[in-house]
Amino acid sequence: MGSITVKKLTVMGGARWEKTDATIRAVEVRTFGNTLLGRFPTSGSTSYDKFFPNLQGVYSFTDRLMARAAVTQTIGRPAYEDARPLSNFRYSSLGNAALDPVRYGFSGTLAIGNPDLGPYQAVNYDLSLEWYLKGSGILSIAGFRKDIDDPIYLYSETLRNVEHSGIGLESLSFSSRRNAEAGEITGIEVSLYLPFRFLPSPFDGFGIDANLTRISSSVTIPTRVGADFPFFRQPGELANATLFYERNAFSGRIAYSYADGQLYSIGASTYNDIYRMPRKQLDLQLRYRLTEHYSISASIRNLTREPEQFRYGFEGLLRSSRLLDRDYKIGINFNY
Repeated sequence: MGSITVKKLTVMGGARWEKTDATIRAVEVRTFGNTLLGRFPTSGSTSYDKFFPNLQGVYSFTDRLMARAAVTQTIGRPAYEDARPLSNFRYSSLGNAALDPVRYGFSGTLAIGNPDLGPYQAVNYDLSLEWYLKGSGILSIAGFRKDIDDPIYLYSETLRNVEHSGIGLESLSFSSRRNAEAGEITGIEVSLYLPFRFLPSPFDGFGIDANLTRISSSVTIPTRVGADFPFFRQPGELANATLFYERNAFSGRIAYSYADGQLYSIGASTYNDIYRMPRKQLDLQLRYRLTEHYSISASIRNLTREPEQFRYGFEGLLRSSRLLDRDYKIGINFNY
């Protein structure tokens, strides 16, 4: 890594190389009806390497106004729980004599990790303009784009007339993780951090911290050629707004957050696709510093008890609704 400064411009560049090798061992939990048959050893391996060049720049128009730009390459390794070959296989007899009992006499479900998952790879382009206001405030606007190869997604389908672990199944509900082909994410974010120090005491302890992000995204799925999808778990809009008060030993925050709907998992057809519905939340946090080293805090999450809801691929077709109650926390904090 190295950097160079020419008048108001500073450019930093570097590169790194990473190699990953892994052998992952797990078990298949096999259940017939309500009877646990045992836990049978399984394993898988993976190996990949990647070279990462990165370039960043900062240009200072004035002491209070600057622009930042960056072109970077990154990877996202599969989460361990997605890559391990741990599986849960449950099956039962159909009890139909007309069926071949050896080949197709059962139905079952199988949820399994995928050790063959590769990491997703991204080329990232970022550009921002930052204005440092008087009184420690910051106003910024940023644009970004990510070109992503091999994104990872949750996939489910129903297989017909298949065999697993020596068991012939007329139907098998199968779910796992896979790599898609490619995707892209483009967005713009506006942020404001503004303490109200221009107000008379005691109101000068108030302030706001807010941001709004609008995002356009897409992904190409090899098993659903021609279908139009947003990128996995990527909302089209994100918004956060916090009103805070900090004065002497007391600080308090009330925060509002909003996340637009997002694609959660993909099935074999639109009916089997799952989307998380738009969700908002209101949180409260209070803190009081007793001494230089000790403070007490209290917080309440989800003040308005907003539910978490999912729908099928068809708009308005509710799949599940989970009621989330308020979450209360009280703590004593020590710092040194």
